[in-house]
Amino acid sequence: MSYGTNTTWKGYREGTTYFDASNFAAEDYQEYADEQDLLANDPTVRTVAAVTLFVYFMAAVMGIPANLYVLFRMRRLAKTDGERYRSGTGVALCSMAAADLCSLLLILAQNIMQITPQIDSDTIFMSVVCKLMLFCTHTVTGISIWSWLLLSTMRYLAVRHPLFHLRIWRMPYRALAFIVLMSLALNAWLLIAVHSTVFGCTQEALFNSLTFNRMFHIVESVWSFCVPFAMIIFMDASVVLKSTSCPNIFLRTKKKKKALEKLVIMSVRSTSLHIKQRPTRSLWRWLAIALICIILNTPENLYRLVMLFGMPDVHEEALHFAARMLAQALYFSQFAFNAVYLALFVFDKSTRPK
Repeated sequence: MSYGTNTTWKGYREGTTYFDASNFAAEDYQEYADEQDLLANDPTVRTVAAVTLFVYFMAAVMGIPANLYVLFRMRRLAKTDGERYRSGTGVALCSMAAADLCSLLLILAQNIMQITPQIDSDTIFMSVVCKLMLFCTHTVTGISIWSWLLLSTMRYLAVRHPLFHLRIWRMPYRALAFIVLMSLALNAWLLIAVHSTVFGCTQEALFNSLTFNRMFHIVESVWSFCVPFAMIIFMDASVVLKSTSCPNIFLRTKKKKKALEKLVIMSVRSTSLHIKQRPTRSLWRWLAIALICIILNTPENLYRLVMLFGMPDVHEEALHFAARMLAQALYFSQFAFNAVYLALFVFDKSTRPK
């Protein structure tokens, strides 16, 4: 995630080292500022900027209260039924809502920093702010997607391996501890590489080589996007297929028994049809949720992966700049969508207080 660090990726694209505030020439900065002013006045960029501004506003207005509501519900569940909260999906729901809330606030803060003047007289303070902000943002976004994976894992185990699921005591706590530690470790390098310049928060080459930066970004992309999304799709699809196949198995078993009276057969068929309709609705619901999340996540993460693995030189033209803004806005909006997803679809009987 390259929130507010377009010049960082420009450095990757051109194969150059990152600028340091002390040796960045005034004429270079003026050339960069003129280029940005030219792009900002382009009609396409202005239109997309208005759309993305609306997306940011709606995501913040809806996402922050929704995530606070989820945290309130989980706090109440922990008080009323602590065992179900600790051993069920309560821990994963709480961690996902907390991570999404932090992601919304941190990314909003970065965008505000990007449009406000830099404090040139206190570069040490701004460097510390940049280090902590980017480190925390990358960490909590990773925790968010892995908390979603934790929810899918628990649902998968409960449906596909119920006996194994019952033997795992306090598994959510242990899994969450692993997720947090891995996210902290994989993003710790940002505390060294990130600095504050006239461009804003940028990265400098580690050990005088961008190879290490690229390697760490690839590892972080695999951790925060590739692996969890592949596993979520597999587990949710397995749960849906298992749910839709159960009624068919039930009917095949019944056919092996002696025939019942006509009225009873009609009643069983009516009940079976009702049972089949519920998994079908669940199937489309999960497919819709997965599709929306993929749409929101893929553009930004795919752009990152393409940039990391190399792509032809792309000039900062209006269309490219506008597409980049839109991809970042879609990625930002997922943290509001997650809260709606949690509030409407995940709060089933296993998470509601008795």
